[in-house]
Amino acid sequence: MLENTPVVELAEVAPNQVWNVLALPSDLITEDPESLKQWLLAALAARRSIALEGGGVTRVGTAALQLLVAFRRECQTLGLACELRDASQALRDTLSCLNLQKELPWRV
Repeated sequence: MLENTPVVELAEVAPNQVWNVLALPSDLITEDPESLKQWLLAALAARRSIALEGGGVTRVGTAALQLLVAFRRECQTLGLACELRDASQALRDTLSCLNLQKELPWRV
């Protein structure tokens, strides 16, 4: 569908930087965005750079994407790296359709 959408490449980080890796749930259509928000805030409390693993995401909702974008912005405010890795096709397509590639770029 959106196979020709450009991908934003992220700069490599220092090899000794410690990352917390969060595997996103397969279903990002949530009736309860508060639970996703609390999960992300708990990860943020560690004050480490965060990699969001999105390879298993099969369904995506706008409320979850809003939280992920806000989460990435908060990481940036705190001086922490935050990147989306291994984004599934469903996640990439949804980000592209909503023109959020720059807000939540994925690593190739």
